[in-house]
Amino acid sequence: MTTKSVSVKEAYEVERYYLHSVPAYRFDTSKTETPSVGDYSTVRFDKNNYSVPVKYLRKDVTVKGYANTVHIYHKGVLIATHDRAYGKNKTEYRLEHYIDLLERKPRAMFQAKLVRTTFHDLRINGTWSPSYQSKRRYQ
Repeated sequence: MTTKSVSVKEAYEVERYYLHSVPAYRFDTSKTETPSVGDYSTVRFDKNNYSVPVKYLRKDVTVKGYANTVHIYHKGVLIATHDRAYGKNKTEYRLEHYIDLLERKPRAMFQAKLVRTTFHDLRINGTWSPSYQSKRRYQ
C-alpha cells in the first residue's frame, strides 16, 4: 500500500473546486403551514389552536412553529405570536385579539370563551393572576 504525500496547499487547491459559498439568507428551521383563520378567529397548527386578531377572519395566514413559539403572518406581516402549546386540542387565546369585537358587541363579553375560562379558573383556583393582583393592590 502506497500513500501519496501532498502538501496542505495542494490538497486545498483540489478541494476548493468542490466548495460552495455560504447562502446569503438564513435557513428557516420552522415547521410552516398555511391554514385559513376559522370562525372563532383561531388557526389550527400542529393539533392546537392559536388566536389571531378578528380582522383576519377567514383569511389565509402563514404559521411558523419554532421550538418554543408560534409566529403567525398575513401577507408577510407578523400578526400574532404565542408560546407553543404541546399536546392535543389546546387553545391559546390572547384577549387583545378580541377587543375590537367585544367593543362592538359589549353584551357578548361574558359569553366569550376567553372570558368564561378566565373566570372559571378564578372560581376554581380562588385567585387572580399575580399581575392582576399587583394592580389591585394599588387601587
